[in-house]
Amino acid sequence: MDREGGVPPIRTVLRNSHLRRALVAYAASCISEWALWSGLLVYAYQHGGQAVAGFVAIGMYVPGALIAPLAGSAADGPRPNAVLSKVYMVQMLALLLSSVAAYVNGPLLTVVIPAAIALTVISYIRPCFSVVVPGLVTSASELTASNLLAGYADSSSMLFGPLAASALIGLDGPRFVLAVCAGFALLGVAVTSPLTRLDPAEAPDATRMRRGSRTGALIDGVRALGRRKGALQLLAVLGGQYLMIGAVDLIFVVLAGEQFGLGPTGPGVLGAALGLGALIGGVASTVLVARKRLAPVVMLSLVGICLAFALIAAIPRLAIALVVLPVVGLSRAVLDLTGRMLLQRAAPQDALASIFATMESLALIACALGSIIAQVVIALSGVRAAVATVGLVMALLLLMTAKGLSQIDASADAPVVAIRLLRRIPLFSPLPGPALEG
Repeated sequence: MDREGGVPPIRTVLRNSHLRRALVAYAASCISEWALWSGLLVYAYQHGGQAVAGFVAIGMYVPGALIAPLAGSAADGPRPNAVLSKVYMVQMLALLLSSVAAYVNGPLLTVVIPAAIALTVISYIRPCFSVVVPGLVTSASELTASNLLAGYADSSSMLFGPLAASALIGLDGPRFVLAVCAGFALLGVAVTSPLTRLDPAEAPDATRMRRGSRTGALIDGVRALGRRKGALQLLAVLGGQYLMIGAVDLIFVVLAGEQFGLGPTGPGVLGAALGLGALIGGVASTVLVARKRLAPVVMLSLVGICLAFALIAAIPRLAIALVVLPVVGLSRAVLDLTGRMLLQRAAPQDALASIFATMESLALIACALGSIIAQVVIALSGVRAAVATVGLVMALLLLMTAKGLSQIDASADAPVVAIRLLRRIPLFSPLPGPALEG
């Protein structure tokens, strides 16, 4: 993949102070996202029971799915660093309101609504991050290494986020989770604010030109992506994987209680097994990303997820689950990291954030759909059928996209670093992506 001789050591990349700031904020947001979900659902359950907690879980996905396309348009604008910093500010203020309401025992909605706003604006972070980072690095190998670090943050947060939430709940209840997550958002504001000075100072006419060209950016970006072989199939896989994420929360609760006979900590044990595999997968990706062709890695990861769910459904034993769930976490982490890197290379550079925002929207819709499917299948046929259904859906996703995915590596050739560096020069900043690429 790298024309410059491979991936540089992580310590070399971290010497880039601007890149280090963006990565610290991103890692904090990843851990905060998983911890916030855990804390908020526990709070809703304590104050309204299972029905309210279920309603909150599904309802949280909808605002993010609706607003995610707006994130792409904002991040594709002339000042993506400023947008990223403002997102952390909004998140911090919302979580501050939510935690204060929780500590004064306010009505449930006064806690849930601000927390929902915080979760919704998280859908801005990944699209902004995908645009900001290529402008902070100086080579394609640095971009690869920074993507690896972002992948580590994503995968490890699946383990450390819920564990941190459990520890904080034990200390002072779910309200403490909300307060600590507000602190993480404050950290994001502090470390990204200096990055706003790196945004290009465009002339008013250039800014208008860029804004005018972004009319219908989301639709135009998806259309342009569709002209690259396999790119839409990759987008479908990256969004569709979240159907599994949306389903496993409820599946873990029922598996732990009804199938394995574990206590209240049972879902946490299963979640930790999944998170452990994700952490290993993030580390393993260090080797995989140096491959010239990444599409086979994406497809092999999907196969691993399908086989793992099939085995748990066929042999529903705790020992099997504890061995197989890390495989699911590992496969999903590798799929997500390699898939995002492929999408970053293949997407039209004028609509890079819009494409990632589309993926975030698809991911949230898939999460909600996965949660609904799990609830319906468990109610009708039991938890083993729900596990098998998730595996079957992921297998169908693989079958429907395999032909396109086999062609994506040839389309993933956009010089993202060069384009972002040129865009920081006032002379070139108004030009569209194809012109800069030329």
